[in-house]
Amino acid sequence: MEQVAKLPKNLKMFVAISLFALIGGYYYVVALSTDYRWFIYIHAGILFFAGMAVFLKNIKAFLIFVMLFSLALGFGRHIVHYRPPFESVLFSTGIRIDAVEAVLILCYAHWAVSLAGKTDKIRPITMGGRVGALFLAWISYVFVSNLLEASRLDYSVYELIVYVKGFLLYFYLVNNIKDENELKIVTYGIFAACVVQSLYMILQYATKTSYTISGDWIPYIGPEGFRSRGFYGSPDAHATFLAIVFPVFVLAWFVVQDIFKKAAVFSSIIIILMAIIFSKVRIAFASMGLGAIVAIWMAYRRGWLSQGQVISTMIAGIFMTIAVIPLVYERFAYGIYGEDRIPLLVTAFNMFKSNALFGVGANNYNFVVLQFIPPNFSSEWLFTVHSEYLLRLAETGILGFLLYYGFVLFIMYRLFQGSMSERPLIFMISCGFFAAFIGSFVHRIVSMYHYQQVFALQSVVFALSVIVNTLDKRES
Repeated sequence: MEQVAKLPKNLKMFVAISLFALIGGYYYVVALSTDYRWFIYIHAGILFFAGMAVFLKNIKAFLIFVMLFSLALGFGRHIVHYRPPFESVLFSTGIRIDAVEAVLILCYAHWAVSLAGKTDKIRPITMGGRVGALFLAWISYVFVSNLLEASRLDYSVYELIVYVKGFLLYFYLVNNIKDENELKIVTYGIFAACVVQSLYMILQYATKTSYTISGDWIPYIGPEGFRSRGFYGSPDAHATFLAIVFPVFVLAWFVVQDIFKKAAVFSSIIIILMAIIFSKVRIAFASMGLGAIVAIWMAYRRGWLSQGQVISTMIAGIFMTIAVIPLVYERFAYGIYGEDRIPLLVTAFNMFKSNALFGVGANNYNFVVLQFIPPNFSSEWLFTVHSEYLLRLAETGILGFLLYYGFVLFIMYRLFQGSMSERPLIFMISCGFFAAFIGSFVHRIVSMYHYQQVFALQSVVFALSVIVNTLDKRES
């Protein structure tokens, strides 16, 4: 009798699940047939929740990895979006929610639940000391200077919102990375982001297609030939992203001892090099090379590398350079060498001279550029100036320039302190990103270095400058 009683109940459950699956399957097919974006949304959601189910016991580590892995994708939707009335590249053209921010919201929710459920002593919430204070001071300055000077306050607000999101990312990591195992998760997430991004750029070059992750097709091919544009359609932004992390990969090759991890790191280095080559961003070569040289020199001085390892690395670098000469020949032989950017430099400097103290407002350069173009350059290219130094001077004035780069130098000081650690992981991260900042000083001369994904990555590095020193002191 008991078996007979269970049969109708099981039958009802079977019918209900079948009906739900049928309805779900119908809408699944309809969604995929109407918009390619739904293809990404649905399958990303399936993978994400499947991952949450698998890693439920260690959900925090899973969320952190996915969040940092999403850094390179640049995938999201605008809540507010206005296309500017000119053809140029702005830092932000609206209010947008990226995959990084979506997962960050879940991270904060998990953190809040964890704090509410704790019965023992809760570790004090920290802003990260002087790093956090400087970060907030810079954001506050941009806010005030925008109120005073910006002619398009809405676009200034769009940029400011991105800065606030970067601070929230920084704040979460500073308060939630509590040991070296969690620091490894951060490293794995950043490494995975770089490798996946690089693989996509290699596939773009092999197929000669320039689809972004949003499905946009960018057909432009310059005199130097086809260039890989990555997930969000900018060879410069992707090359900058990869150049920041590359020195850490180089040090990982020496620091990691496990043979399989070593092979994975070596493969990743080759993949990233190919991606940067296919982007044909020449200054990224210089930035990446300088960063790698500084990282190797520091590792040798600290005793992590032997003289033989340094020499063998130099020889390998020379052979790699020779091997890629045919691939970069197009860019150096047929590409332009900055002569088209001279009007931009002159215009940006004129803008700075006229607004030396506070600038013209964040994200406002292109809205006021016509007022500062010299008459003899009035018919020239009017894109944003390709120099982060001049762009920051023009938009935030001398005060904002000094505050921002003072902040960057302090981050470098904290990373340099971390590079003194005897712990391999802490040394690798601190020294690698310190060297990357050294390389970036060259990079910023002829590149905007001013992209949302790059800023998000830098916000992570700001957090790491606090975390490595905190962990080193605590575990010592």
